[in-house]
Amino acid sequence: MIIDKLENLKMYTALNPRIALVCKFVETHSLIDLPVGRHLIDGENVYVNIDLVKGKQREDAVLEYHHKMMDIAIPLTSEEEYGYTPVAELPSVDFDVQKDFAKVEGVSCQTFLTCKLGNMVICLPQDGHAPGICESAELKKAIFKVAMY
Repeated sequence: MIIDKLENLKMYTALNPRIALVCKFVETHSLIDLPVGRHLIDGENVYVNIDLVKGKQREDAVLEYHHKMMDIAIPLTSEEEYGYTPVAELPSVDFDVQKDFAKVEGVSCQTFLTCKLGNMVICLPQDGHAPGICESAELKKAIFKVAMY
């Protein structure tokens, strides 16, 4: 899991060249003004979900992970806290291959980090992450989904 200033996103194209498409989209679109929903950038290889999520407390956040996609999450209206536990240390759960998604309920996060406005979080397939922890009743955020291969 990586947290950094959004302005440094270009530095991470070495992780995945498709990140360059995310950088271009961020430079040419006002994320806060995009409507809620999925916006395709490069078909199913790169897209952004604009979500309105209800703020959660740490104890209510649920760990999740993906195999084929990386998440690049950008809070748009308030800071967001993330729980973290490496996937290798999580119990085995059913994985939805179609949705590239697993939810690991009932497991406490090992640690937490805060993503402030102007920052971004990159969650790789090895990162169990529990998003949506915030003091706000509602959080608008952008979640870029980037195919790993």
